Amino acid sequence: MEAFQIRQLEWQGHGDKLEASAFGIGVFYRVRGEPGAWELMSPGKTQYVFTPGYETQIDAKNAAQVDFERRVRASMTEVEKGT
Repeated sequence: MEAFQIRQLEWQGHGDKLEASAFGIGVFYRVRGEPGAWELMSPGKTQYVFTPGYETQIDAKNAAQVDFERRVRASMTEVEKGT
């Protein structure tokens, strides 16, 4: 399989609310809260899912990045040479 690198999410906003787009959706992820109580919003199967309990904004953003990378890898297929 060809080597690739998954891009980092680009966050917009400031302070207590940040948003990142992905897969053509303007607000795919949202991180909001305050020190010691951050929440990540991400798409679920039929509606957005809110996951509270992140100690820092960076922790919530990292969780979004991990989820994004998992979704990208899940959508890829391995192609053998010569096919």
